[in-house]
Amino acid sequence: MQYNNSVSSFVRRAGAVAAFGAMLAVAPTAFADTTQDGYRLTVSGYVPVVCRANLDTMVAPSGGNQVDLGTLHEFCNSANGYKVTVDHSPELAGATLMIDGNAVRLSDAGSTVISGASQPGIAAHKVSLVTENGQTNGTLSIRVTAL
Repeated sequence: MQYNNSVSSFVRRAGAVAAFGAMLAVAPTAFADTTQDGYRLTVSGYVPVVCRANLDTMVAPSGGNQVDLGTLHEFCNSANGYKVTVDHSPELAGATLMIDGNAVRLSDAGSTVISGASQPGIAAHKVSLVTENGQTNGTLSIRVTAL
């Protein structure tokens, strides 16, 4: 009896494997495009545009009229690039932001573009504020705009 059980179990498994193999052998021909020599697989997806900037605020006077503001970290994956703008209070109009040693004068209008790229990017910049009269009261906010 045991022998017959083993044989019938073996036959059932072998039959299942053969049926599965036959299905695999037939399946490609059922879905094949007979006008082409191969198969085509199309994958599509959506990647959202993400842009951000933050300032590691380690505010410290560096002497005279200059205040170190820390490091500006910017990230944007927009294929067309991005621009980084600082919005500032009226008290800081005419002051200068030093971005990696390059001077950018803050506009009288209250918004000034301080950085950007024509492609996706990740960057870090040392930032400090220089005022003519030593005035360091005011507010700065940073925003990133995808192009």
